[in-house]
Amino acid sequence: IGLGVVPINRRNKCNWACLDIDSYEGFDHKKLLQDIFELNLPILVCKSKSGGAHCFLFLSEEVECTYVRQYLAKVSICIGHPGVEIFPKQDKLVSEQDKGNWLNMPYFNSDQRRCIILDSKGEVKELSLEEFVERVELEALTEDQFYNIFNDFNPDKADATNIDDEVIQGAPPCIICMSKAGIQNGSRSDVLIHYGTFIYKKYGPDEINV
Repeated sequence: IGLGVVPINRRNKCNWACLDIDSYEGFDHKKLLQDIFELNLPILVCKSKSGGAHCFLFLSEEVECTYVRQYLAKVSICIGHPGVEIFPKQDKLVSEQDKGNWLNMPYFNSDQRRCIILDSKGEVKELSLEEFVERVELEALTEDQFYNIFNDFNPDKADATNIDDEVIQGAPPCIICMSKAGIQNGSRSDVLIHYGTFIYKKYGPDEINV
């Protein structure tokens, strides 16, 4: 039994949002935490019951879902998991009957859905419920803080100068971010679409041998 909560409210705003990274064999939670740390993202990671990860953004004040979803879409690319589910799943509720989509909450009736961080030695550490609550209260963003991060966080400024692979020189930010973060299992289809589109535009159909 889980506790499912819908992030979007009737004002089409939210106090939390989440990237839902599905489980697959050999999922590397430590690598995910390292990528988030290196990018200085305001994201807390909880293990999901299936073995994947829920990457939470917490807000102390309501923010419009449209902008929160845009931000998390960029984050998903930069941590190597483009195309994953984003909660809330919609920018706006379309009718009075529309209730939104729920996500299972961490800690409720499960030892598997726990928040994890990197400790001082760089190893994965699970937090108790009390530690998790303290962490959320510490890292939750105000509306102004969110918009400052939203406006400053621009993957379009990704630096390609230290990319050694000549094939992706001049690539768009999404590919540069994925190249630096590493391509994760379970993202193959989305990654191939991004790479294939870029290669086609860069070299043209006459230069591509399939």
